[in-house]
Amino acid sequence: MIIRVGTLNMASGLQPDLDLLSYFLQSQQLDFLALQEVDEETQRFYRRTTEVIGQKLAFNHYFSESMPFLKGSYGISLLSKWQIRDPMTQFFSISGDEPRLFQSVRLVCEKRQILMMNTHLSYENPDIRVAQVKEMNEFISRAKLPLIVAGDFNTDQDIAEWEGFSLDLNKVNGWADDWVATFMGQDANMRTMAIDNILFSSEFKLNKRQIIPTDLSDHALLIAEFDCD
Repeated sequence: MIIRVGTLNMASGLQPDLDLLSYFLQSQQLDFLALQEVDEETQRFYRRTTEVIGQKLAFNHYFSESMPFLKGSYGISLLSKWQIRDPMTQFFSISGDEPRLFQSVRLVCEKRQILMMNTHLSYENPDIRVAQVKEMNEFISRAKLPLIVAGDFNTDQDIAEWEGFSLDLNKVNGWADDWVATFMGQDANMRTMAIDNILFSSEFKLNKRQIIPTDLSDHALLIAEFDCD
């Protein structure tokens, strides 16, 4: 079975056109999508962003609020063409200026079950991210299902930050030591732009990856196509 997984920081602060973004995502023929920097009914986005995109893609969806924001909510979302079971949100015990979290869902596709996770780590400094990765690793170590972890990991100082993740997981960005920029903006404080990724357990075979820039965000859409037979 072939599955296509995408992750995108949608940069709600840039106020992208939500309908155009939905059409763009629909055109990628994804099976699963992780979104970061999601506004829900804020003064920037008066609409229910996750629901709007989910309806356009005909996907099930799960939004996790990291904090109240501009009279609405701000957080991350998972969207899937398959049934979502056991949705879970866990806040990190250590964060920067903004509370950060990860979410997980169990997906049922045909006779298969997959554990999918999504996160957006803190940007302030690597020490915070090291602590957050440690908490994620503790959760991952208990996983009993094939696993995919997607998100914006903000690993903007050194590729070596990725060494902290579970050695049992492979990386789409960084596969065969080939790191590709996914942040398309300008930031003098960033030493590497390869900050978005999709991690996967050994049950999946990576067929190909795509990095698709879009004017609708300052991040590129990262897509991985897996064979999970």
